[in-house]
Amino acid sequence: MFNIVGNSWKTYESIKFGIAESSIDDRLSSYRTSNPFVELWYCIFIKNAKEIEDVIKRIYKEKLLSGNHEIILNKDVTFDEIIQSIENYISLFKIEVIKLDDEELEQYNKHNDLL
Repeated sequence: MFNIVGNSWKTYESIKFGIAESSIDDRLSSYRTSNPFVELWYCIFIKNAKEIEDVIKRIYKEKLLSGNHEIILNKDVTFDEIIQSIENYISLFKIEVIKLDDEELEQYNKHNDLL
């Protein structure tokens, strides 16, 4: 699973992306130790999530936060641009994915606000 997370204030100062090999809950729990307001902004289930992660790292290599390979600073790149890059790649190579829609993301985030 490939995902993008951010804080619940929807500030886009930085965009954190990555893969979860087991559970998204496990992945987000490590983020929540440093930022309890983290939310899931984008999530796709895909056979080879590492491929998408590597593509994003290559495309935005110059935009990655120094010393961190999963955070893109939002000075020059928007969340929508990153999503468009992912969806263009998926479309170009006809990769099968299951994408959580906005309602599912909202439901997931609402449930986890209660935890």
